Amino acid sequence: IELAADAAAAGRPLDHAWSRVVGGGHAADGLRASWLDALHTAAGECGFASVRVDALFAEDLQESRVRNGRPVYAFQYLDDLLDRLLIQNVRPFLVLDAKSPDDPASPALVEAFLRHCEERYTQAEVRRWRLQIGAEPDSGFYARTAAAAKRVDAQLKVGSPAFSRTGAEALPAFLGQAHGLGAPLDFVAVCAVPYADAPADLLRQDLQAAGRAVRAGPYPRAEIEAVGWSSSDAAVDYTRDSLPEGAWILKSNLEAAGLADAVAYESFTDAGGSAALFHGGPGLITYPGVVKPAFH
Repeated sequence: IELAADAAAAGRPLDHAWSRVVGGGHAADGLRASWLDALHTAAGECGFASVRVDALFAEDLQESRVRNGRPVYAFQYLDDLLDRLLIQNVRPFLVLDAKSPDDPASPALVEAFLRHCEERYTQAEVRRWRLQIGAEPDSGFYARTAAAAKRVDAQLKVGSPAFSRTGAEALPAFLGQAHGLGAPLDFVAVCAVPYADAPADLLRQDLQAAGRAVRAGPYPRAEIEAVGWSSSDAAVDYTRDSLPEGAWILKSNLEAAGLADAVAYESFTDAGGSAALFHGGPGLITYPGVVKPAFH
């Protein structure tokens, strides 16, 4: 191996996009002691500023009932999660999805939740969060729900569902449809999920493709956030517990430098999966709390 560097060449700052957000899995996992212990380690030593969580409105986290013909919501379990994130100086990156995209009550639920958050955590705090609207590319659901978020506060940051390379042609279409519906959009989420015969520089290529689509589309100033990023899409893959995983993460982040505002590895912990010490889970830290090579 031969390495060469030109000391006289102009340099540029290395943007630490990888430490702005990290994946955290389902919101319900965030109520577990093992998840919170792992977050304390990951945020404290890796400097992660935000954690991305999904499935916020699962039945075991959010309750609703009808009183006098109007829905009444209870968010106490989500409050527990958000309180614990903010105590550790970690901000939420929330995936606001619905049980069904066709459910007409979903935008109302999102609006009620965000109003509750601003009342509990202050408007200034919630403006610093990221709100990914939807898990699937449904422009109608996105437009309705993003509009509901902006009714709460026009300065809240809303973004698209995550697009992978295999669905790259869907991103320009989605952006055009969302714009045609008058939907606001502050960021685009990109999910660099490996697939058969994927290139070694998958993250870079996915972000480059997304950047071209954004610059050529109706939201040219939208930020790009890489989410759900990993070396494997399998539930169990023992390479994620190995030494090469750490080197691959370093290589991929350097290749993608400057292409995204955040690059979120999925996930910081195996908590929520097997309790085995090493079982090929997606996390940087095992369920019992042992850090993997990827952590470093």
